[in-house]
Amino acid sequence: MDQEKFLQDPSFINWATGKNERDIDYWDNYLANHPEQASSLMKARGEILSAPGRTDGRDAPVHLNKAWSLVEAGMRKSEKRMLVGKLMRIASVAAVLVVGALAVYQFAGKAEMVTIVTRMESTSAGEIRNIMLPDGSMVTLNGNSSIRYPENLDVAKVREVEVTGELFFEVTHNDSPFRVLFNGTEVTVLGTSFNVKARTSIPQVSLLEGKVNVQAQGGDQVVLHPGQTAVIDSAITVTDEDVAAIASWKNYVWTFKNTPVAHLIERLDHDFGLVVKVESPLIMERKISGNLSTKNLDVLYQALESILDIRVQKGKGVITLVQK
Repeated sequence: MDQEKFLQDPSFINWATGKNERDIDYWDNYLANHPEQASSLMKARGEILSAPGRTDGRDAPVHLNKAWSLVEAGMRKSEKRMLVGKLMRIASVAAVLVVGALAVYQFAGKAEMVTIVTRMESTSAGEIRNIMLPDGSMVTLNGNSSIRYPENLDVAKVREVEVTGELFFEVTHNDSPFRVLFNGTEVTVLGTSFNVKARTSIPQVSLLEGKVNVQAQGGDQVVLHPGQTAVIDSAITVTDEDVAAIASWKNYVWTFKNTPVAHLIERLDHDFGLVVKVESPLIMERKISGNLSTKNLDVLYQALESILDIRVQKGKGVITLVQK
């Protein structure tokens, strides 16, 4: 059964929205017996819950507990055991829909299954979004970025979010630590403003206000002060930077100061998903300074043509920088 058939099946819609125990049991067992259909099934469920005007099912726990148990019981080969993790990842990446993650707590010597409801927000290429987290913290997402957080973030003992891409945080102060996880790196704060760039294997954290602790996957950690940037590679390197300029993207502005063209190309790729071709190696030797508006790509191209003395040839998802 393909994804389109799931969307047209009334019993599947009942399962997706947590209605009708008979339908829930049926689709729980279907998932367990047809793991190869998991991707289509979960994507279809995401479409149903995120459909305009639909509110039912979004606040209900995902009815996957039984399915996971059945799947695990039937998996004796190692490759099948790996499927459970895969299914959980599929469930967690559906944008702007509520998913259930299972946690086991030990109480009075007995294991109790508790559903933790999480939410994911994301942006497409060239899009910038502002969102308010349940604890009142504000987050700005750059293009091609995402954040995943628990809906009970405002009452959690540790406020923990997972991110990809580039984001700017203005964290509301309270007694619960706020942690940002990405690329094996952990940033811990109480209340502060900072920029996270987690697009590559060498992420960066830039602090505008307050104080943050940055801990790399290998255990190295540093405390950042305002105006400092941590680059996390094999070790953590701290430099003094103009953090306001680094985070200017959230106002649709790129700020450059004697910046290599290679960095400009990287931004066009990361923020807008553009493939950039360069006709002449001489262009790569140039550097760029100034503020460039990113609200309109055509205006941005015109500015680049003037500053770099080049021509920008436009294609579908591709631009070529041509020497004049």
